Amino acid sequence: MTAEETFKRISYYNTLNGALNALIEKEIKDSDAISLEELKKHIAGVKEDIF
Repeated sequence: MTAEETFKRISYYNTLNGALNALIEKEIKDSDAISLEELKKHIAGVKEDIF
């Protein structure tokens, strides 16, 4: 038996820029960074992955 993927809309953004900003904000909230420097590096990595 194989598992079937399903997708669920969790938000709507009328621009790509809005969606990318929301993704970055989510990553910030979910981050385990304990310093601003760690958070800055994490955000830079997320931006690099996106672009």
